[in-house]
Amino acid sequence: MGPCSLSNKHEFPSFFRTIPSDTFQTTALAAIVGHFGWKWVGTLAEDNDYGNVGVQLFTEQVVRLGVCIAFSEIIPLMYSETKYFQIAETIKQSSAKVIIVFSGDTNLLPLVWEIAKQNITDRTWLASEGWSTSAFIIEKEHTRFFSGTLGLAIPTGSIPGLKDFLFQLNTKQKPVDIITKSFWEHSFKCSWPDHTKITNDTTICTGNEDLLLVNNTYTDVSQLRISCNVYNAIYAIVNALNSLWSCENESCTRGHNLQPYQVMSRVFC
Repeated sequence: MGPCSLSNKHEFPSFFRTIPSDTFQTTALAAIVGHFGWKWVGTLAEDNDYGNVGVQLFTEQVVRLGVCIAFSEIIPLMYSETKYFQIAETIKQSSAKVIIVFSGDTNLLPLVWEIAKQNITDRTWLASEGWSTSAFIIEKEHTRFFSGTLGLAIPTGSIPGLKDFLFQLNTKQKPVDIITKSFWEHSFKCSWPDHTKITNDTTICTGNEDLLLVNNTYTDVSQLRISCNVYNAIYAIVNALNSLWSCENESCTRGHNLQPYQVMSRVFC
């Protein structure tokens, strides 16, 4: 399913977006290429609709600007050392110095390692929002390979009270779910007493560890992008429903008779 499909209100009348359609970023990336006058570029796409359709729409737009595609490679969803090597070799051998990448960070990361391994520099990368702000990609040892990258990003925002809520997490609540226990072990580099691989060198988790001392993606609320958009979208829907249910006009429809178009009209009014 392409990025435009869900915008069809005849097929999906109840679908509401939490972030803009990916068609907007293909247009923006094509505009960047046109602005700088680049005529010879390569493309990389992760092997799903996000990547493949993104590159397809981008290519359609830049071709109209007289741009030629030097190569178009697919990033596998399953780990493949052979494929990463082949893609890196293609990048290295190509005379195209501008590369557009539609991918999430998880699927792109092994290729980033291969690019660093092969010491591929002197490229200008255009990043889709899926990896442009990723803490996994932009690591210190990778910066010289991706210096000067231009990327699109979802705007940041804030969620009042979220940080305080996150720091309420503790392992003294019973029962402790396995996800919380795993997170605790990862964050504090410790193992619970019932762990099967306890050794003399193992640090035992006590549950008294202080989350305030942790600095990771869980405790960092400074880069709320997708989550903030979801938060705002939910509040928009809730407020729209509340407005409809509390409406006193005769034209208002209440309860279970609400239609998607009525909610939509309230969201955007």
